[in-house]
Amino acid sequence: MAIVDPELAAKTALKRNVFAVRDSAYRFRNGPEGFSALVFGTTNAKADHRRFVYCGLSAGRQLVFSRPFGLPDGQIVEASFRLAFAADPRSPDTLFFTCERTKQPEVDRSQLEAHQNGVVGISRIIMSEPYPSDFLFMCQELLRTSQSETHEHGIDIPAANGVISVFNGAGCQSELGIPIGAERGLRLRAIVFDVQSMSSIAELLKKNAIDCRARHNRIVVEPAAGQGAIFAFEEKPQ
Repeated sequence: MAIVDPELAAKTALKRNVFAVRDSAYRFRNGPEGFSALVFGTTNAKADHRRFVYCGLSAGRQLVFSRPFGLPDGQIVEASFRLAFAADPRSPDTLFFTCERTKQPEVDRSQLEAHQNGVVGISRIIMSEPYPSDFLFMCQELLRTSQSETHEHGIDIPAANGVISVFNGAGCQSELGIPIGAERGLRLRAIVFDVQSMSSIAELLKKNAIDCRARHNRIVVEPAAGQGAIFAFEEKPQ
């Protein structure tokens, strides 16, 4: 994301637009780049908002907005969305929200979903926290599940099409090869992508002079300018 009009962004934040408020606060504390929020698809953002309020996780009022969407033939149509926000006050630099497409243009998205690097989906999101179990309830409520797996490195909570992991310092070091400090609170660290071929992604990264390293069965790319998060790639099971 980028801010095109700083004055407009500031005015929007003053009107208590949750998205603008949280983004502004994150940039103030961490700089212009970083992994500040995680979005989940939903079919009912209104119900999500009510649930977040009931559970004490609401980060503020819902946001409804529209934006222009360009079709391949040059026609411009409107796409509309409703967002519901959730956060834990112990983690000021991590925001969660659900996004409902309330008006979706009928368009062939196949070209938008085909990537040169062979990525076919997101398999896991990794967060860090010295004591992951302290945030188990929050993550389960966020994902509307009672399921979880606890292990020596932290916790895994299943989502509809992937896994949300919270790792302690040993887990981050083992899984990603990065150290984390003793600072408390959830921090979004890494996106793990499913790819069709590990050899192909390795060749592409090398061709484009992108520094990476092998870690277990993954290829890990550390944060770079304009990226702000660790990108990891693993081969999708057949």
